[in-house]
Amino acid sequence: MHIKDWKKEVFTIPNLLSLFRLALIPVYIYIYLGATETYQYITAGTIMAVRRKSRPALQYGLHAGKNPRPAGG
Repeated sequence: MHIKDWKKEVFTIPNLLSLFRLALIPVYIYIYLGATETYQYITAGTIMAVRRKSRPALQYGLHAGKNPRPAGG
């Protein structure tokens, strides 16, 4: 890896999605543990749903040709 090309290899879409998912963990914990109203629990659940929905994109998004999605998954 050349010094000039490190950004292209580090800042890929799957890596950015992983960083996004990791950044949501403390947000979820803060909202969930401080929740006193129903809408706060719904917000925490929505954050977890967004984290879960981004997982298939990480696994199968850009590498679909190399690693095809398993049947039924």
